[in-house]
Amino acid sequence: MDIKLNKYSCCDFYNVDSIGVLCRGKSLGCIGKYKENFKNNFVVGQHYKSFQIMGEHLMGSNIVKIHGSTFNKPSRGYKKQYEKWNIRDMQTYLTPSLSDRKAYKFKKITKRNKGYLQVYPLPENFKTRNEGYNANGKLNHPTIGLFAVDLAAAYKPKEVHIAGLDFYQAPYLAIEKMHISVASNKKRAEGMMNYFKYICKKEKDIKFYLYTCCRTIKSHKNLKVIEV
Repeated sequence: MDIKLNKYSCCDFYNVDSIGVLCRGKSLGCIGKYKENFKNNFVVGQHYKSFQIMGEHLMGSNIVKIHGSTFNKPSRGYKKQYEKWNIRDMQTYLTPSLSDRKAYKFKKITKRNKGYLQVYPLPENFKTRNEGYNANGKLNHPTIGLFAVDLAAAYKPKEVHIAGLDFYQAPYLAIEKMHISVASNKKRAEGMMNYFKYICKKEKDIKFYLYTCCRTIKSHKNLKVIEV
């Protein structure tokens, strides 16, 4: 099925050879060493604290913030962050046309970011990219980080570079409100890893580079794993 992806104000991701995906794991700390591979980026989640670590390496790059279905009103710190790194675009995981509830959330997020970010909906049929994987009929991505990887692959670049995706084998650089142990996340981590491998296998014409603290995922065909 042909999916019409969004064209962001910062950059036309259809016309780039390489896309970076920056998640929130400890491996994000390696970004300085590999910053040349991260010029056009999808940045996942609430990155206020982790921008203090990686931000200087992303100066001048194209950044689209990736968010799920909720987002708090931007604080003064976030507003300064948007201005400093010239962040103008936010991609949500909401498809407003599918339900009144999603339409309400999308409208609320758009209103809260008015004057700071252009907010984009998820293409209506984007989740159909999962149909070959989810046998239980659910088309949601396991995590927003893996959605960002899938989104990057959908633009069909030559390369996708990923940092901060550690499959719960290392702590987050951006501290979350709720902490769950690595042990309790073992099953979820396995599911994430299997889904990531599925994306790589499906997009066989794309070369994936994973900079990670995870020690159980290995290079294979079009996936190169760089342990950091």
